Amino acid sequence: MPKFIDSHAHLGDSEFVKDLPEVIERAKHVGVRGVLVVAIGPADFERILNLHQIYPDFCWPCFGVHPVQNLPKGESRSVTDEDLEESLPWIHEHHDKLFAIGEVGLDFTPRFCTVDDAKDRQRSALRKQQRNEPSNIHISCEYIAKIKKMDLDTVANIIWENTLKLFPKIRHVVK
Repeated sequence: MPKFIDSHAHLGDSEFVKDLPEVIERAKHVGVRGVLVVAIGPADFERILNLHQIYPDFCWPCFGVHPVQNLPKGESRSVTDEDLEESLPWIHEHHDKLFAIGEVGLDFTPRFCTVDDAKDRQRSALRKQQRNEPSNIHISCEYIAKIKKMDLDTVANIIWENTLKLFPKIRHVVK
């Protein structure tokens, strides 16, 4: 069975509260060895840290501020410096539990970035979140296999080895 690490999952979201143990067991059953659990913002940090305490060999915390922030009433906007004010001190305080910075990045989708200033705010937020820990990157195995014209198992094995190199803390928890 191939070994996988889910490099981008929002297991801290409320939608997983009722069946998280079952979700984790199903993932393990198909070869997932662990999950980098990413945040959207500071409201997620404590839940993600609790998941790591319950599943230390499977749920690995990533703290960061997503480039697009959800607002009440289903609206969204680009991240601002104010969104980082609560996050950066918390990330610094809990750096020893951190496996990566995430979820961070740039999302210039027109519905979120209606002006150039929004792009500048996202770039600023990304720069301010750069640390010595690796940053979370999300690309699917299937997509890589397709564009590289490679066998999926070969890509999965390469990603497994690269993951262990890029996220050294994982090597210590994966048996």
